[in-house]
Amino acid sequence: RRRGARGRAPADEDPAASLLAGPTEGVVALADDPLTLARLAGRVDLRALLARPGPRAAEGVLRAAAARLGAPLVASPDADVLEPGDRDLHALLGAIRARRTVADDPPRAAPLPRPAEVERTFADAPEALAEARRLAEACALDLLGARPILPAPRGDLALRARAGLERARAAGRLRGEAYDARLRRELAVFEATGLGAYVETVADVVDLARARGVPVAARGSAAGSLVLHALGVTQVDPVALGLLFERLLHEERPDLPDVDLDLPSDRRDEVIDAVFARFGPERVAMVAAYQTFQRRSAVRAGLLALGAPRRDVERHARQLPPDDLPPLPGAPSCPLVPAWLVPPARRALAPAIERLIGLPRHLSVHPGGVAIADGPIEAHVPLERAPGGRIVAQLDLRAAGQVGLVKLDLLGNRTLSELQATLGLLADRPGDPLAARLAREGLAALPEDDPAALAALDRAETIGCAQVESPAVRAVLARVPVRRLADLTAVLAVVRPGAAAGQAKERFVRRARGEAPTPALDPRLADVLAPTHGVLLFEEQLIEVLARLGGLTRAAADRLRVDVAAARDDPAALERLARGFVGGAAVDEATARAAFAAVARHAACSFNQAHAASTARLAAMSMALRVRFPVESACALLEHHGGAYPLRAIGADLVRRGVALRGPDVNASAAACTVERGSTRADDAARVGLGLVKHLARATLERLLRTRAADGPFDGVVDLLRRVRPSRRELEALVRSGACDRLAPLTPATYPFAHEALLEALGPGRPDPGGVPAELPAPAAPAPADRATLARFAALVRARDELRFLELSVAAHPVALLRDEAAAQGCVPLACAADLPGRRVSVAAVLSASHRVAARGGQLWFLTLDDETGLLEAVVPPGVMAAVGARLTTPGPYLVTGRMAQGGAAPHLVVSRLTPFHERQGAYA
Repeated sequence: RRRGARGRAPADEDPAASLLAGPTEGVVALADDPLTLARLAGRVDLRALLARPGPRAAEGVLRAAAARLGAPLVASPDADVLEPGDRDLHALLGAIRARRTVADDPPRAAPLPRPAEVERTFADAPEALAEARRLAEACALDLLGARPILPAPRGDLALRARAGLERARAAGRLRGEAYDARLRRELAVFEATGLGAYVETVADVVDLARARGVPVAARGSAAGSLVLHALGVTQVDPVALGLLFERLLHEERPDLPDVDLDLPSDRRDEVIDAVFARFGPERVAMVAAYQTFQRRSAVRAGLLALGAPRRDVERHARQLPPDDLPPLPGAPSCPLVPAWLVPPARRALAPAIERLIGLPRHLSVHPGGVAIADGPIEAHVPLERAPGGRIVAQLDLRAAGQVGLVKLDLLGNRTLSELQATLGLLADRPGDPLAARLAREGLAALPEDDPAALAALDRAETIGCAQVESPAVRAVLARVPVRRLADLTAVLAVVRPGAAAGQAKERFVRRARGEAPTPALDPRLADVLAPTHGVLLFEEQLIEVLARLGGLTRAAADRLRVDVAAARDDPAALERLARGFVGGAAVDEATARAAFAAVARHAACSFNQAHAASTARLAAMSMALRVRFPVESACALLEHHGGAYPLRAIGADLVRRGVALRGPDVNASAAACTVERGSTRADDAARVGLGLVKHLARATLERLLRTRAADGPFDGVVDLLRRVRPSRRELEALVRSGACDRLAPLTPATYPFAHEALLEALGPGRPDPGGVPAELPAPAAPAPADRATLARFAALVRARDELRFLELSVAAHPVALLRDEAAAQGCVPLACAADLPGRRVSVAAVLSASHRVAARGGQLWFLTLDDETGLLEAVVPPGVMAAVGARLTTPGPYLVTGRMAQGGAAPHLVVSRLTPFHERQGAYA
């Protein structure tokens, strides 16, 4: 009921007017208020709601009004919760929702009564019970049975697809005669399923992006469609790679297909705005994402609702382990809800806090999920307006598709941002034909099987390259030959958790290396299984096995594959499926049973080949640009990093690959990283952008660049303070990061003493240009024996400040500065340790990445160690982890001792001892 300004309903307002404005056929109105019953009488099929328990006097008035108006009574037992045990949780959720504390004596929520109890409660009103049953049986709502809500088709899908196919053929990208028949078959399926308009909508969105110069890459099973390839939606050739259209769509598929589009992360919002403008804001909505209570958020919300002091709650929540991990071994135990934090009168409700974990907390906006309807979208889904102004459907991405809406997932992809930034930097590279072609034609100018990129992938030099930089992928790349894009596609599938758990990875690696023979393949399956050395890795392979040996269509084979995966934990269901397959197989019973058993083993862990092929192509493109244009790609990577490793690991890898990094400079740096050209390509360097300086506000950065462009470079710290007016925190970041090294009175040679003196002289308030001393006190000249120590001190402070304010090392790797100290402890460089299988070694390194997994006897901790010579993977066993886990709180450096693995596995260190490097024996005081 809508309320007036003072909280009362206007006297002349009909609360049901808006509901009754449209057709009322099939609508039943229930009301427990006599006045409302009188207003609705004669306008709609009306019932009187008889709620119990309730005041008997009010019930008598309601019964009289219902009899007078001829409105049947409907029984309605009062209930707030499903079970009596939910009462405390109900009170807690109510307080959290209302942003208040729970009352000392909260009202007891009514649980849903059992049927016998309802019968007793309404024993004197059997007609009301009967009417309730009739209404319940008459109500039928199947949200999942909706037809697809598609925009009206334009009818030119076939023309557009054939035109795209001819353009690709004319450009020499398609070879062979299989394309025309494949295109006709796919178009027939789109027409038979009525999804031609869906494909047109996807193509329109891609065209919108490309018209704005935004690159798009489709992922998932969409890469198996030649129609989508001809329309420019996908980049991989499905015919050449043997990808199956049936994995995306066939006549027997019960749900809408998914086409996920990758866009540069920094331009996704631009494309979403264009989609709203193209299809109309009344037809488009973002989809929602449901956020749930996690460990820390549940404790925060629950304790505050119970009246605990906010400061104590925050202190306690920070002591809890992260939401996605169990407590660290060796760390002091911390109860989820300490009794001392809860007021005594409300301690009985404290156990309900743990029940919050996993419950819906609030609705948020999916960053890239867009739903498009055939007309006003409000006719199909409930909507709300997000704080940013966009319209949001109150359904998540999966549910939006289940009710029939066209949904697109416009995903932000940092690799595309990196590639686009690299192409932009190539525009000013003179005299390079490939750079000119790339700037003009984009990534299409790169060969798909670029030899230089494949060679780098074969060496596993992939740090910073999305999808192929993780330790698991690098370990496989280092062990198997990568000679073509199909090899990389197989690697991306074999490192998936299911394949690794099922021993498929080890079989694939051994066969690829020639250490184990590939079994003789059935001639009917040789072309399907040969690229993966007889190992079933892809869902498309399972479909082909079932289709070719079972005499099935690919559509039926795909349905069977899905059924087998769903029945993997039900032996009886699997046996029924097996009997049906063997009974209609086109081969003998033994072969059919063996094929079905193989499919059953791999159905739940196989991977989508079309998705792997799309990802492999994007990774290969990134590697090709990195190898051919290392400095340009380095600048783009520093701006758009965000993968498995922190920026400091990315920077260290760039230096190891020969890229010259130059630190930020207020007179030389732009906002983004830029290329500084030398007399030859070997002299090019990557200048770190001022946008990477932490604590430098965007407004201050823009003011610095604007005044520098208008009035020339800064001639000193005083000039910088006068023209830019940075805060004390911003000036400290610029000074300590090295961006002011060439502004008088500072010089690189006086770092860090002059820099410290300058900051101390300016004091804690906003820097005053008049407070900069004309001359800074020079440090006392050291004795010759102390010069090396002083130089090391300055270098270590530089490394510390770069990591603190840039998150990467420009001047030197921290471990390189400590190499002689590490050698005194018997440490070897990581690159040397990798060549010592089975040997006990000690290394000095920083941590570049880590993750924990549950294992028998505790947890395993996987670490990526980093020094100036390279990376090395390490495993911390449960027993060692229990002793050192709580000490791994910083990137290091650490002194690590253990034994190198042997026996054909990728080089890694099994850790037996780990200590912070500053605690080494004989360390500096």
